[in-house]
Amino acid sequence: MSESQDHAVRRPQLRISPLWLVPLVAVLIGAWMGYQRLADRGPTAILRLPEAEGIEADKTLVKARNVEVGQVVDVRLSDDLSHTLVEVRLRAGAGRMLNEGTDFWVVKPRIGSEGISGLNTVLSGAYIALRPGRSDKPQRRFQVLDSPPVTGASDDGLRITVVSEPANALGEGDPVNYHGRTVGRVASVRFDADAREVTHEVFIRPEYKGLIRANTRFWVASGVRLTYEANGLNARFSSLETLIGGGLSLDLPSVGEAGPSVGADHRFAIHASRAAAHDALFEEQMAYVIRVDGSVGGLSAGSPVRYRGIRLGTVAEVPWRYAGPVAGDAGSQSIPVLLHLEPGRIDGPDAQQDAQAWRQRIAKLIDEGLRASIRSSNLITGTSYVSLEMHEDAEPAEVSEYEGEAVVPSKPGGVAHLEKQIATFTEKLNELEIQATLDKLGASAVSSQATFGSVTRTAESLQTLLADPTMERLPGEISATLEKMRSTLAGIDQDSALYHQLDETLKRFEAVMKDAGPLVRLLREQPNALIFDKRQRDDPEPKAPSR
Repeated sequence: MSESQDHAVRRPQLRISPLWLVPLVAVLIGAWMGYQRLADRGPTAILRLPEAEGIEADKTLVKARNVEVGQVVDVRLSDDLSHTLVEVRLRAGAGRMLNEGTDFWVVKPRIGSEGISGLNTVLSGAYIALRPGRSDKPQRRFQVLDSPPVTGASDDGLRITVVSEPANALGEGDPVNYHGRTVGRVASVRFDADAREVTHEVFIRPEYKGLIRANTRFWVASGVRLTYEANGLNARFSSLETLIGGGLSLDLPSVGEAGPSVGADHRFAIHASRAAAHDALFEEQMAYVIRVDGSVGGLSAGSPVRYRGIRLGTVAEVPWRYAGPVAGDAGSQSIPVLLHLEPGRIDGPDAQQDAQAWRQRIAKLIDEGLRASIRSSNLITGTSYVSLEMHEDAEPAEVSEYEGEAVVPSKPGGVAHLEKQIATFTEKLNELEIQATLDKLGASAVSSQATFGSVTRTAESLQTLLADPTMERLPGEISATLEKMRSTLAGIDQDSALYHQLDETLKRFEAVMKDAGPLVRLLREQPNALIFDKRQRDDPEPKAPSR
């Protein structure tokens, strides 16, 4: 065996110490923890709001249905310094809540039309509320709402658009009422300066969507409704919320007359009052003109037109296409008033109207004496209305037109009619010979005065006579005379005729004196009793019996 075969080849071996396993495991654990942290962080979103009052990084929470789903991680100003940007990070798995329909708003103490909310944030601080949307399109930048959305967490209701004039504008969150029950809320308000109208987006709750029909009418609710009816003044109050902040009311014509359903793109008008909303149901109108020779004070657009007290139409415009009076033109002195007669007020708002038949009917009534006049409806407020009445003594009127519209002949009424009656009465009064009658009355008064003077003097003379002491001694002297006459009769034969005649005479004289006694006492108490009635004594005053 050779020498090379006697020696074995020895190769170096790599040995790793077990101590190196500790840092290796630490690195793996750290990597896993980092991965888990990144996986649990969830998506981020950028919120835009005017100012970040009460919002703090790493402290302010993001909640959905009062469940914590994220936190604010950064608060900064925008590049142009016009607003605030808040970065929020949601938990893992919350990315599906960030879509085009998602809403964010800041929850803090608020006092609104619905009362006081957010009181729980007084101690815990404000937080950002999130309401997930239902859109499939993701979104990462959002505009924070100024106030909480009024539609609630469910979006199954109906959203409609109502339009009003600026004077009838409502605020976000105002209630929508149906006979005192809140059925929805005003979700948003937008003002169009070019059209000068306010557009409201109204959210109707799902269970009340059946109230929204083509003939549904909306009006501004004032909270207090005063009506004067046959039984007096009635006051009706809405809910306290409506009374304080106002709101919107809706109604349908009546049960069984609801129109077809409408979609979200349907637009409704907001009327100023319930009466205006009711008048809007009568869309079929016929234009007529009346020419008023007297005053149109108190008459305005919207005033009623009545036929024997029944509402038949509405005043459309006062005056209507009036160029003013012209000297020497008697026809220019009258003021034209445009009327809209609405047959639906008699036949019903949903009845099919034959305008031609109605015009023929009105033309025939004009031939028979139908005339229009202005009458006062309220002496306190000074408002007026147009009255259509039949006058059998009306002079025949020719069919005429003004600016292409048929004219209903007018007749003075109300104050003008009263002035005419007063003028006629004054003319008749002037035609009477009042002066001669007044002269006779004056002469009679002078004669009566002389008669009363004579009566007064007679009464004074009689009183003087009764007050004479001789009149007071007269009864005694008469009695003595009678006694002497009885003594004289004692000497006369009782069977003689003279005795019987004297005895009869004395008896008659004695009866006369007895009857004259009350008269003398009355004349003594009231000397003029022969001319005037006897004075009545006052009724005795009742008194309680003494104990």
